[in-house]
Amino acid sequence: ARACELNPLDDDACSRLGRAYGRVGLPEREKQTYLAAIARRPHCWQPHWWLATWHFRQGHVDEAIRAYEEMVRRAPDLYRGHENLGGLLVLRGDYDRAIASLRRAIALRPTKVAFDNLGTAYFNSDGLQESIDAYNQSFQFGFADYESWLNLGDAYYWLRNRQDQASEAYAQAIRLGREEVRTRAQEGRSFDVMVPANLATVFPKLHQPDSARIYLDRALDAS
Repeated sequence: ARACELNPLDDDACSRLGRAYGRVGLPEREKQTYLAAIARRPHCWQPHWWLATWHFRQGHVDEAIRAYEEMVRRAPDLYRGHENLGGLLVLRGDYDRAIASLRRAIALRPTKVAFDNLGTAYFNSDGLQESIDAYNQSFQFGFADYESWLNLGDAYYWLRNRQDQASEAYAQAIRLGREEVRTRAQEGRSFDVMVPANLATVFPKLHQPDSARIYLDRALDAS
């Protein structure tokens, strides 16, 4: 707080102050810190990013979208703003706007996150071939986690005559999901309930309902 008083233009100090309030259980003080920064420097994009992130952590999807829109207005050539905005528009179900935003982000700087979200936007709006193309593009950025393979498998599964490719993708998703569970346990990290919950949706498509029930039980017992 003292650093911000001495130099109100110190973005690093301001963002750290806001996060510090959040970590000690004062979320409203965190929010007010970001709003004060916006009031001091309304032309800057960074405080809108902090505010958008705060709203997302609080579960305020619509408010987070509006904050990202303000960020994009001030930094139209920054890929991260379009990428994050597109991801939230997918979450809200506004797929046409999400696709436009994510395609803009990819044009500025292609990333795995943008292609994954673009694939989901296409998938949820019945653009199955475009979904497959986007999911496959996400694999060029290095390690693909179990969710990437699960998403690709779903796209193949619902596209006629691609069942073999769906099964191959699902097999990779199951393998990587199991590896993630083992790795988290070995490293002493908390159990991620969403891994068995998500993998449970795969097994019925592979005609393995018993495995689906086992994974659902694991998820429910852990949650």
